[in-house]
Amino acid sequence: MASAVAPRTARAGYDSAIQSSALTVGTVDDNADPAGYRKAIKRLAEARAELGIPDSVYEVTPPKHRHAAKPTALDIALVIDTTGSMGDELEYLKVEVRDIARKVARENPGVTQRWGLVVYRDHGDDYVTESIDFRDIDAFVTMLGRHSANGGGDEPEAMDAALAASNRLSWHEGDATARMVFLVADAPSHSGSPAREFTRQVMRHRADGTAIYPVAGSGVSDPAEAELRLAARATGGQYIFLTDHSGIGGSHAAPKVDQYTVESLHDAMLRMIRGELGKPGKVVVTRSEPEVEPDPTLLAPPAEPVAEPVREPTPIFSTLDTRPVLAVTVAPAEASPGPWDELRDRITAHFLFASSVALFMFAALGLDALLARRRRLLRALNDR
Repeated sequence: MASAVAPRTARAGYDSAIQSSALTVGTVDDNADPAGYRKAIKRLAEARAELGIPDSVYEVTPPKHRHAAKPTALDIALVIDTTGSMGDELEYLKVEVRDIARKVARENPGVTQRWGLVVYRDHGDDYVTESIDFRDIDAFVTMLGRHSANGGGDEPEAMDAALAASNRLSWHEGDATARMVFLVADAPSHSGSPAREFTRQVMRHRADGTAIYPVAGSGVSDPAEAELRLAARATGGQYIFLTDHSGIGGSHAAPKVDQYTVESLHDAMLRMIRGELGKPGKVVVTRSEPEVEPDPTLLAPPAEPVAEPVREPTPIFSTLDTRPVLAVTVAPAEASPGPWDELRDRITAHFLFASSVALFMFAALGLDALLARRRRLLRALNDR
């Protein structure tokens, strides 16, 4: 579908001609619909094989408890792909996020809020990752406005390095803090070791109680959708994807989902944030399936970790991330029981119960017949 709005030239600062609530999205909660998730993952089988991520990782579910029901602190990290393919939407995204951040601050004056930023491209571009550590809303808005889209050219990007950089931010610890990552991307990690490193970084966020909410841009490929939905499913987030309804940017690929509701990105992100803060907006789902933990090897540190200092609010500096990635092998996780398995177990239990009752009745009837015969013999003896 052709774009109804000509792409804007990406630039630093904020475009005063752009208004918020322009971008439209759909959302998918794979933890609320496990059967739908398994159906989608089956459709993405070829893409998953291309990435080289073990199948068992896609069965990992979020922890049952991540933070207090009413957190008093909020840490949000925005992780954005700033390659050229995001140029048609990045300027709109900047305005959306700026206005969302300000509204969240106004709505929750009693909640300590910090915003962090990681932008990324790919190896061979001007930079691989750039990080701005958590700070207050005004400083965050200023730093966000300095970024524009450029570079790239091939589809895979350094999304694994970006998620690793987000894990190095100075997150608040403890039950009182809600931790969120909005991962804005339209391309997957490179296949093989980088894809498995992306998985390891997802599991680190999961272990720390951080929910990842991916935002898929235009032209998102099947491998990218597989990685982003894995991240949302395992950490307790939701998969957000831009749609063609706004007429902004290139044609947006439809996700592997049967149905979804269209809303503005502004409203969707606000709903997710309010839900993390214990306010109405996000449906809290009680799962009947057992929690599936990741293999411990996914949380093992790299063999030679390289510390990367967090950037101060100064003009952009290039930081080529040459840290070796870790190839991991994941032991198969026990698959969650499906609806047919539960039906089979219930039918078996009912059959066993009915068989036991029938056996008891036959035994009672046999005993009654034996006693009746004994009574007849006694009466015959007495008559003689």
